[in-house]
Amino acid sequence: MGSVLSVVAWSATGAVVTVNARLVPDLADEFTVRRVPTFVVLKDGEEVDRLDDGFQSADTLVDVLETHAEE
Repeated sequence: MGSVLSVVAWSATGAVVTVNARLVPDLADEFTVRRVPTFVVLKDGEEVDRLDDGFQSADTLVDVLETHAEE
């Protein structure tokens, strides 16, 4: 997933941050991460979208980010 996120980081508006849920379990609990990978979109500090149904393509992730950037 790392190379996909690199593409997303270069292509999308906003910041892309990766967190290892095993190394930061408190943060994983805060965002209710139950599956890996989980992609959480935050806007103004609030969750606005979530993809947690497995691997996603870079195009899909960029589309999700751009949708929320335009709102």
